[in-house]
Amino acid sequence: MRSRRPAFAIVALVAAIGCWLVVGETARGSTRGVASAFASGSASQVAASAHEAPLRRTSAIDLSDVIRFAEVGECRFVPEIHQAFDRVLFYDEALRDWRAAPSVTVGTLALVPIRTIYPLEAEGHGMRKIESVIRFPDDARWRGLRIREMASSVKGYPDIDGFVRWELSFRESPAALRRVMAAQGLSIPAGAWHDMEKGCGGYMTMEPRTDGSSLSCTWTC
Repeated sequence: MRSRRPAFAIVALVAAIGCWLVVGETARGSTRGVASAFASGSASQVAASAHEAPLRRTSAIDLSDVIRFAEVGECRFVPEIHQAFDRVLFYDEALRDWRAAPSVTVGTLALVPIRTIYPLEAEGHGMRKIESVIRFPDDARWRGLRIREMASSVKGYPDIDGFVRWELSFRESPAALRRVMAAQGLSIPAGAWHDMEKGCGGYMTMEPRTDGSSLSCTWTC
């Protein structure tokens, strides 16, 4: 009787090779599926990150044509800026006190005023200074200067007219501010002031600040 061992061995070997090929192909397919899913997920994450990333401004906010003087020597601005100052701080007849508007519009910017009260008891009982400020974005510019803030303040006793002050502050030095203002038609030497003749009287100055300089207009009534 002829032995069947060689035939059986051949069949077993073929079966083993077939199983190895199937398992190998399945593993490769599984790996490809994982890699494909990972790549797809990465692409989605990149797309989402790109979508969520904030857009950066390509140029500065130029307020040169927004903040303009109607009469520079009298600190008279165009109506839109005059109204902006009046909203930064104004006297509320109903409240009988000074307050700030919820927001102030300067060009395309809508800015929120910050109002602060400073008691000045050393200067007289009940004396105080009320100041309200709007801060511009870091990339805001005016005539090439980096404009920082617009402020309005009043100093005096409640219910009594006092000193009213409007101020524009910049990150540049007083010398740089004086050069720009001279080009606008207003020359004020360092340490001096310019007298305003209209209205109830007042003066304009360009002063140093710890972080730059300021152009201020003060009225004595």
